[in-house]
Amino acid sequence: MFHPSEPQPAGALVSVALADRGVYTKLRRPSGTYTLVGVNDCNDDRTYWNKKEEIERVVRCLTLPVPFFGGITRLSPRCPDYRLSDARFMLGEFRTAVEKRGIRIFFAGAHGEECGWCAEEGVTVAQRQWLSRDGQRVILRAAEEEQWTPEPIRVCITWHRRYDKLGREHQKTRVIACRHSLFDELPITTVMRSSDRQFLERVAPGLLDLVAA
Repeated sequence: MFHPSEPQPAGALVSVALADRGVYTKLRRPSGTYTLVGVNDCNDDRTYWNKKEEIERVVRCLTLPVPFFGGITRLSPRCPDYRLSDARFMLGEFRTAVEKRGIRIFFAGAHGEECGWCAEEGVTVAQRQWLSRDGQRVILRAAEEEQWTPEPIRVCITWHRRYDKLGREHQKTRVIACRHSLFDELPITTVMRSSDRQFLERVAPGLLDLVAA
């Protein structure tokens, strides 16, 4: 990932740190036969990038939107806005996509650095990714326990960035490697107690000089 030379918000440097640690992988077409994939994201109107076209181009499938405010972070009991009734509704939306449209793979967004919903809820950039991974676990467990389909489903957590590189705007979608050892090294309970700057102190202290005051 491009390393900035100018001071940046700590949240923007979290993305750089995670890329350096190998947490992000390239968006690729999954193995198997798919013609339609589900795309879940926060539908906050201030989250103005659109990764749908990039997913369709790379995966070569049509996309079925499954949006709701907060995305799958709200499926994690550790999310500040967690409500059991909301989680049941959201899981119902995923199950409907599986049963009515035959979806077997979802690309679920972990928000982004500029998501207004997360900012209002006080969810840091690092927390967005840990909470989304926890939401993935909730979906897969429900699908297995409630037998949504005899076939396994997959949930890929995506991270979409809009950033400046050498004076030009770029956008890029990556997939979060949810089995990366960093998620075990830093459990979600620790991340939920940390600011983005504190996260950098643990993961990438060498980037602290670039944190904007």
